[in-house]
Amino acid sequence: MSRAGQDGSARKEQRDRVLEAAAALFAEKGFGGTGMRELARRAGVSLSMINYYFGSKQGVLEKLLDDQHDRYVAAVKGALESAETVEGKVRAWVRAAVTVARHQGAAMRVAFIDLPREAPGVLEQKASRIHEVVQLMATHVFGPIGRTGDMHFLGPALGSAVMSHFMIRPMLERVVAGLPTDDAFFERYVEAISGQLLYGLVGRPPPAETEAGRTPAAPAILFPGLKPAGPRPDAPE
Repeated sequence: MSRAGQDGSARKEQRDRVLEAAAALFAEKGFGGTGMRELARRAGVSLSMINYYFGSKQGVLEKLLDDQHDRYVAAVKGALESAETVEGKVRAWVRAAVTVARHQGAAMRVAFIDLPREAPGVLEQKASRIHEVVQLMATHVFGPIGRTGDMHFLGPALGSAVMSHFMIRPMLERVVAGLPTDDAFFERYVEAISGQLLYGLVGRPPPAETEAGRTPAAPAILFPGLKPAGPRPDAPE
């Protein structure tokens, strides 16, 4: 690699360290509670370097938000476009969102939860980026099932259901001893949350009963056109 290439790679690595440190500190202490010198120490860079690349603490926050929303929007778009059915799109969306949140938990908390009053314009910045996700969900999920009019309350509810674990994971780790972090746990998480979103709190609709006097299967709550998936393997006889 040329000297110029090495310098460029080093600068990118420094900027990435600043953004990673900022995500951790902003998620832990809030934007207002994080000082620039503390950020420089956590990132292992000079204060002048942060000012040179980002201009200010707000500049760091704005870059962090843009990068995180870029990752999330790209993941959501790819997931929704990869599936044919609405059910498949919901499952793909949940999986993509969980993957991003699993590896970018602190940045996700900053991007979607924290609304620092000390940073003018941040709310508008977040709203404009979240609007991109809203448009994707309207096109691929809510539009096809004729429920775009319900998006203003169903959208946040669905998003919260997917992200809630990651938003409060630092607290959960203090409540639940040995909270899993392995692939098997998150695979179960994806399946459980997908089932809840598609079929309601029971996880799946019950199988249709054919015996006389038995109640037929309840329709899926959010997606009434979906067929029952049958009893869960762990369901009691």
